[in-house]
Amino acid sequence: MSDDPDEGDWEDFFATYRLTILAYAQRKGLNRSEADDVLQETMMSLMKAFESGFVYDRNKGRFRGFLHQKVRWRIADAIRRKGKCQIVFTENPEVLYRDEGSPDEDKDWQFALVTQALLNLREQGRFSEKNMHAFESVAMKGFSAKEVAQRQGMEANNVHQICHRIRQALQEEIALLRRVDR
Repeated sequence: MSDDPDEGDWEDFFATYRLTILAYAQRKGLNRSEADDVLQETMMSLMKAFESGFVYDRNKGRFRGFLHQKVRWRIADAIRRKGKCQIVFTENPEVLYRDEGSPDEDKDWQFALVTQALLNLREQGRFSEKNMHAFESVAMKGFSAKEVAQRQGMEANNVHQICHRIRQALQEEIALLRRVDR
């Protein structure tokens, strides 16, 4: 896209990325209507940014990576609005919600950060889906490590170790997202 996009540029851009954004949003668990909302919100966000003088710096990487991040944020917003993930954090909530940002950082923003960080960890493939499920069952749904271990054929100690490793990775990912957002 040019530095000063016109209507034709936007039409080309939309035609190029429309199906990719929709498919990606649906792969992340959104239905078609929610995926359409993600597409529209992403496009509006980009339009506003470009209209207000934003110029993408190609030295920072490919535009596709920048767009991908924008879409992931919109997906996290959609998941939060949908209430698909209810974060309870029965075990040490301060570990994930330690306020490294401003004191007024609200719970919605923290929830969005955690949701996005979890999406990132899944995409990176650093942990198996079984381990991610164990972590979410303990940290978000309030099950005990013993209950999760029994359901998944694991030892309770292994569940504790998994939760510890994922919690550390999640904290690192949240810190990275906070740095990128500033």
